[in-house]
Amino acid sequence: MEYNLSREEAAEKLEISTRTLDRRIRKWELSHQKKANKVYLSEEEISSFWKKEQVSNVVLEWNTSITKQTKKIEQPKIDTDEIVKKVWSHMDESINKFLNVLIEKDKQIEEKNQIIMSLQQKSLSLESKLQNTVALPLYQEEKQEILVEKENLKIENKIIDEKLKKEKITNIALIWIVVILVIVMILVLK
Repeated sequence: MEYNLSREEAAEKLEISTRTLDRRIRKWELSHQKKANKVYLSEEEISSFWKKEQVSNVVLEWNTSITKQTKKIEQPKIDTDEIVKKVWSHMDESINKFLNVLIEKDKQIEEKNQIIMSLQQKSLSLESKLQNTVALPLYQEEKQEILVEKENLKIENKIIDEKLKKEKITNIALIWIVVILVIVMILVLK
């Protein structure tokens, strides 16, 4: 599905405000995608949603005229199974994305650790060779360069570790929020 409409364009097509559009997105009535901190929606989905809204408005007007005549208010039927399926599918997608990010970050950390270990081995072998040779002015420069490179790799590794921890915490928080929302929705729909 191609997400090519901005929030404002989608709201204009649906003849609703952007706040109402945001509520529809939060209720999972419309899917969306974020690109560069902007929300985009699918033009196909907006068109089909608009058609459904038009039909439901006609049905609502018809029901309203009927209820005015009969003075009976009928509760609309809510398909809770479909809502629960959607919630679970979104949760599965979120969990899969989280696990993929986690696996990728673990691979990156492992690669960085291997680089650090190989550099440590090289520096140790170079130090032992240099201790057995006559002191050269270049020895200190090379040693300093290796130490700087080693420190830079340690810093990069720490940064990757911190990013991974932040992403793990964020993803866990999102999963809990989705779980709580599912529980609340199930309780409300009962």
